[in-house]
Amino acid sequence: MLPVVLGLFFLAACAAPAAMTPRKKAPPSFQVDEGDAELADAVTAAALAWSYALGVQIRVGPSGDVPVFWVADLDVADPECAPPPDRPTGAWGGACTPGIGTPDVRILVNAKAPGRERLFMWVLHEMGHVLAGRGGHLGDSGLPADQEGAVMRRYNTGETDGFPHKSDVLYVCSSPTGIECPGPLGRLSIPEAERPLP
Repeated sequence: MLPVVLGLFFLAACAAPAAMTPRKKAPPSFQVDEGDAELADAVTAAALAWSYALGVQIRVGPSGDVPVFWVADLDVADPECAPPPDRPTGAWGGACTPGIGTPDVRILVNAKAPGRERLFMWVLHEMGHVLAGRGGHLGDSGLPADQEGAVMRRYNTGETDGFPHKSDVLYVCSSPTGIECPGPLGRLSIPEAERPLP
């Protein structure tokens, strides 16, 4: 009887730490109204950019895990989207991702924001938060360093290059609550001869 009790104790003791460790997950799919060509094109382009950089497949369609939709006023659409106290005067938010790290995560896009030509960049940035399963931005404590032109910068008022940089990939792949990447550098972690074609 003693070996069985000790065996059960050992099994329970070994299993406990694993249960407390955050688990990586498969990439979510993104839901968008395909009748809204402007938003559907931006979400699809963002998914393709992240898919290529991370070396994973991110799907977009009329049904999915993470809805992406317009809201009339981003600042009041959800309490998590209220302007932060350090937002520069005159700045506005193009999009917001309430519920990061929960099954209720969604991407809200500001229908009244100026600069709609940056719609793809807003969605690309917010999609990075969803894939990482966390908030915060490059250069924040404990996160990868900021990089000029990167996607996951705070208050990116300058030009973003339009594709995830190495620091953006690290932001997603190093997150303990993010998606499962093929390695810390996403696609670049795969041996060159084995990388999927773009």
